[in-house]
Amino acid sequence: MLGLKKVDPGRYNPVAILRLREKEGVTFSHCVPRVLKIVLDTAKDAGGRLDGWHFVIGGSALVRELREEASAIGAALTSGYGMSETGPIFVCRSPTLRCHP
Repeated sequence: MLGLKKVDPGRYNPVAILRLREKEGVTFSHCVPRVLKIVLDTAKDAGGRLDGWHFVIGGSALVRELREEASAIGAALTSGYGMSETGPIFVCRSPTLRCHP
């Protein structure tokens, strides 16, 4: 309805995820904290930054250390609640992301 492109990475391969981000211009993703940590570590190892990439984190609590680690390389995070099928934006908490009109 919004004319947005959905990019499905398939298996959680952090190198492939970062390549897809670059190739497809991904700016918004959702994942669990463990997947985020793997992507962050891979990006840092490659000397890259994640500026302009916003993640909604669900599945388990977003700990402060992970939020700070993501912020240090340019990623923006929102902590959400909901099943992966809902994106997990059933309920979200963020000073910068509006999840409802």
